[in-house]
Amino acid sequence: MAGLTKLAAVNQILEAVKQFPVTALDTGGVSDAARAEAVLDRELTAILSNGWHENTDVNKEHKLATKNIAVTGAGTFEAGETVTESTSGATGIFYQINASNKMELVPVSGTFTGGETLTGGTSGATATGGTLTTVTTSEIVVPADTLAIDSTGTSVWRDISLRAGKLYDNDNLTFTFTDNVFCDVVRDLDFADLTPEMREYATRSASLIYHRRIVGGNGQDNFLREELDRAHRMIHRREASNRDVNLASTAFGRSITGTQFYVTPR
Repeated sequence: MAGLTKLAAVNQILEAVKQFPVTALDTGGVSDAARAEAVLDRELTAILSNGWHENTDVNKEHKLATKNIAVTGAGTFEAGETVTESTSGATGIFYQINASNKMELVPVSGTFTGGETLTGGTSGATATGGTLTTVTTSEIVVPADTLAIDSTGTSVWRDISLRAGKLYDNDNLTFTFTDNVFCDVVRDLDFADLTPEMREYATRSASLIYHRRIVGGNGQDNFLREELDRAHRMIHRREASNRDVNLASTAFGRSITGTQFYVTPR
């Protein structure tokens, strides 16, 4: 996708305070480039947390884990990744390893047998499987990049929230659910996965913040504000185009149809 690379964005932030460009990122370091990147990351997360078309999974079904497999020697699996059982070839979505040291999975394909090696498709983590059990209640763990979540669609009546990386049932004061839940999920995406307009907007915003912290307010501050305002208009034009808003998708229309509705990002 065309648009700023993260390195180019960091150099643009450095340019705002008349610092020399760099040839490589220094993620987690102590250099000026590392500080600029940290400001960019924080500002990007703050912007994305408002929920935009490009980082919102609409009406996503969060399924209950219906298979528990006792595991030993488990590596670090990632919530939402596909796990494959070695001999059977069965696959499922990983949610968590619970307090009883059992891996909770939503079966996707094949039949889990237990007693085999389990491998994460994203993390590459492995675990030795043991006894297989079927469950009818479960906690629902959401992906680690979830910033905000709200019930929607056929689950719109539910009062849920995000706590400790899991869905929480505010009505019954519990993490345990007995059926699947549909939600709109706002995600914290990587810089490279965003539209050019969002990357530009985040970079301009981070440039203004970095400039104010290093230099303070002056004439350059006004110039950076003008650039940010222009990027802000661009991202809202992209948002309006992507959302394909019509009467049925407005808050009023969705209140009638009982489906999810959007809050326009600031």
